[in-house]
Amino acid sequence: MGRKKGQRLTREAIVATALNVIDEEGLSGLSVRKLGGKLGVQGMALYYHFTSKTAIIDALVARLMSEVDLAAHEPDWAERLRAIHDSQRRVLLGHPNLLPAAISRPFNTPQAARVTDVVLEVLLTAGFDDKEALHACQTLRAYVLGYILTETVGLLGDPPSWDNRDRMSPPDYVEHGLTHLLEVAPAAELIDHDEEFAAGLAAVIDGLRSQRSDGQDLQAKAATPHLKPTAVGRVEVPSSR
Repeated sequence: MGRKKGQRLTREAIVATALNVIDEEGLSGLSVRKLGGKLGVQGMALYYHFTSKTAIIDALVARLMSEVDLAAHEPDWAERLRAIHDSQRRVLLGHPNLLPAAISRPFNTPQAARVTDVVLEVLLTAGFDDKEALHACQTLRAYVLGYILTETVGLLGDPPSWDNRDRMSPPDYVEHGLTHLLEVAPAAELIDHDEEFAAGLAAVIDGLRSQRSDGQDLQAKAATPHLKPTAVGRVEVPSSR
């Protein structure tokens, strides 16, 4: 959707139009000149709002990540993690052509980084120590993004997307003796991605629970403040008095 004649050019209009272009043509289809044309301005006019095309892409990732439901009112840490990552998957699936940017540029804006920060907060509050929380956060991120990639690109019985339209089909499996792929190909057509994702996410969270140090529970952790860095980078230990 372009800008109406006489309407002031804004960052929001640029981002919305860029998202439409990427949805239709992919990341490679986005250019400052094309974006300017759709907005009814010279491409150079966009540089008043963004320093580069990369900055526009970062703004797009920020917009998507700001739509993730952080489930702030969910008291159970495991259920909150499930809700956050389920929402993240649904948001990213709404704009699959932007997925490579969301994967490769997760900390370029506060909005994009906030999801990870909240996940770490949930884990630390639930009793994971710093190393365990970081490991758990990375494991969850790898599962969610990896699953979305598989779901989006297509596997076996799924329709291919992106540029992968020349991949092998079941007859090719026969020709090359790929018998195990051929065996499971019919089952792939019956996959319910929502159910499969939910089952896998539950397994990941259960596995992380079993690796957590047997320390403070949610209430005890909340009663013990985290160590806070001072202005000069030293650790401030809470007073015992």
